[in-house]
Amino acid sequence: MPIQQLQMIWPEHRVACPPDPVAPPGYELRTYRADDEVDYLTLLRLAGFRPDPSTGVEGLLRFALPESCFVAVHSASGQLVATAVGRHFYHSLHQYGGEMGWVAGHPAHAGKGLGAAVCGAVTRRLLSMGFRRIFLLTDDHRLAALKTYLKLGYVPFLFAPDMPARWCQVCENLGWPFTPGEWPSNSDPTVPGEREDADQPNRYPWRRQWLADRPHRGYALMGDVDAFGDESLYHPTLLGVAEVSPSRLVAGQTMPLRLTYVAGPAGLAEGAQVTFVMRGQQPLGRAERDYELIGPEGRELAPHERGFGFRLLRGGLSGGEEVELRTEPFTWTPLAGRREFKVVVNAGDGSPERRLSEPLVIDILPGRLDHLDVTLPATRRANAPVVVQATTRDEFDNRTPVSGTLEARSAKSQQRAPMVSGLARCRLDVGQDAVVRAEVSLPNTGLSAVSNPCVETQDLQLYIGDLHCHDFLSEAEGYTDEVYRWAIEDRRLDFVSVVPQAHGWLDNETWTVAKYMNERYLREGQFVPFLGFEWQHSGYGDKVVHYLGGDQPYLPVDDRRYSSPAKLYAALRASDALVISHHPGYPIEEWVPGTDFEAVETDVERLVELWSMHGSSEGYDPFDRPLVGAADNGGVLAALRRGLRVGFVAGSDTHSARPGGSVREPRPYWGGLAAVWARKLTRRELFDALRARRTYALTGARIVLKMTANGAWMGEDLPLVEHIDLRIDVWALGSIKLVEVMKDGRVWQRVSPDGDECHLELEDRISGPAFYHCRVTQVDGELAVCSPVWIG
Repeated sequence: MPIQQLQMIWPEHRVACPPDPVAPPGYELRTYRADDEVDYLTLLRLAGFRPDPSTGVEGLLRFALPESCFVAVHSASGQLVATAVGRHFYHSLHQYGGEMGWVAGHPAHAGKGLGAAVCGAVTRRLLSMGFRRIFLLTDDHRLAALKTYLKLGYVPFLFAPDMPARWCQVCENLGWPFTPGEWPSNSDPTVPGEREDADQPNRYPWRRQWLADRPHRGYALMGDVDAFGDESLYHPTLLGVAEVSPSRLVAGQTMPLRLTYVAGPAGLAEGAQVTFVMRGQQPLGRAERDYELIGPEGRELAPHERGFGFRLLRGGLSGGEEVELRTEPFTWTPLAGRREFKVVVNAGDGSPERRLSEPLVIDILPGRLDHLDVTLPATRRANAPVVVQATTRDEFDNRTPVSGTLEARSAKSQQRAPMVSGLARCRLDVGQDAVVRAEVSLPNTGLSAVSNPCVETQDLQLYIGDLHCHDFLSEAEGYTDEVYRWAIEDRRLDFVSVVPQAHGWLDNETWTVAKYMNERYLREGQFVPFLGFEWQHSGYGDKVVHYLGGDQPYLPVDDRRYSSPAKLYAALRASDALVISHHPGYPIEEWVPGTDFEAVETDVERLVELWSMHGSSEGYDPFDRPLVGAADNGGVLAALRRGLRVGFVAGSDTHSARPGGSVREPRPYWGGLAAVWARKLTRRELFDALRARRTYALTGARIVLKMTANGAWMGEDLPLVEHIDLRIDVWALGSIKLVEVMKDGRVWQRVSPDGDECHLELEDRISGPAFYHCRVTQVDGELAVCSPVWIG
């Protein structure tokens, strides 16, 4: 058996201290070029390597990372005299590591420090690319190379029982200190001090693969039923057929659910399983009791442990035999829309799961017309017209497909517009009005509604959106296009971020779809999607990563390069990205975790989510939208009082394809919205405003809130001064109950305005650092809470 090579690792404590390679006098350090091929192969042969002549340099550099093959060149002759390569490929001990390999030097130029130069350049390059595990393989007799690696900073990796003895001999030969107690071993499962993630990706079933070297996994909800299923081939016509009843009903009804499976010509053997799978979290509603299984005589059936389905415990099914699943009563979801069951057949013999060709479709219809909803842009420039958008809704906020003529009016203008399938838009010329509120009505229904305020501003404009939405690419319901259409047509949002959940990993197909749809709906000046994903770690908390745009990667939490917040921040600093912590008010040790604020680095994590469908993490009023099982650490306000500097937003975290919140989510509340003061409705301007923390959190009502301190906007840092001039302006949808001015996270001034506007000018004197922000509470309980301004 051949002897194992030695291994060395760049130590974790030096990942922030990359080497600074310098070529010795008379030599040049650069990356490999295509015209170097002949000299490069010659150099490798002189160093004792035997490259395969049939594959040439292409075969050698097959796993080389971009701009990671470095060469040293003799300036006088132009000859290549040293080289090293940064590579990435699967290694069982370094699954997410970068390797430094193919280190070679020309014998005639030995002893000049060229090996240290090229190896240092590769190490620096790998660290800049985000690798936190960098390793190399070498041999006991390569003493000159070993000394170079040790002097550069690499340490022995004691991955096998014979390693200490072999390294003892190496160190004796080199005159190097032998300190095995300071060297990493294979018993170290994680970086010292790094927390484990309780969510293990291996809980997801493996798929069958045509390409053996292509690792990918399925979803957690009862089988490989997503659009990217497994890669096996089969005859769905042999599997059977299925039916659902009812296939059409009104949202919120109570009526029985029946699912029927009829075995195909192939039949089903004992031990087989059939599941009726639908993406989402209780997407159909709730059964009042367990469902009943009815099958052929003499068969023993057991219900599936999760969701709808059955297993054949005793006896099989012949072609034409059927099993019926029945639950009564069944309270159907109040959310209208198309629902699809995928019918998955598992033969029970270890073969891949298979799916019937036709999904079972249920059309859930909206109820009767209950009210109108009307939305204006939150702000406008002087003399600009206002576009009114109105929809017809049922009692559960579903859009009802009503047609007719909408009448819209403001103080100075009136328009009529066609209402088609429950949606109408029209333009009102409102002249010099500083604040516009539109009233709409639908003749013959007796219904009318008043809009949110639209405020004239000359500098920044206010945009409203949702930075935390999910679709079927996560453990949620709704196709991606439905989420974007809801944001545009039903919520009139200015921006949205539909983020795949990444508990442990995403597959490339999922990320490709997310990126494609993100670009598909971009309309600069009208609607802006942000590319992002949810990084989820049960030991540190859930965070939503947002990119400015482009072809950026997802950074999975089970990749050791991104397995802690510090590593995530380090990687993201090299890109246009920002991070927002999600439901931070939960205890950190729970399955749905809060946020470890001690691990937050605010140059990357600029914002925090005050509330979502989970409830409030603000830490101000324990009775306002309380989290189920909130932590006792005081929430976000307590973290700010301890010195954290993050701005505020809110989001829906919708799992029902409804950005901006929904009447029925897995958690008890509707969710929230993010308000952003930006120059224009473009990705770049919005992203810059988010980074600047010119933001505030809304529970839903589009309250317009401006706060400045000494002329600086919410979210800014000011140098320490003694005198503070605060200016607060509020325009609400209804009567304002309270405007609370907060200083250092506690109430400093409290005002109860009379009406739907409030304008305050306040002064304060301070002798040390302080921060101010504002809370607005409407009479109906709707909130707006703005990011602080920090002084000193």
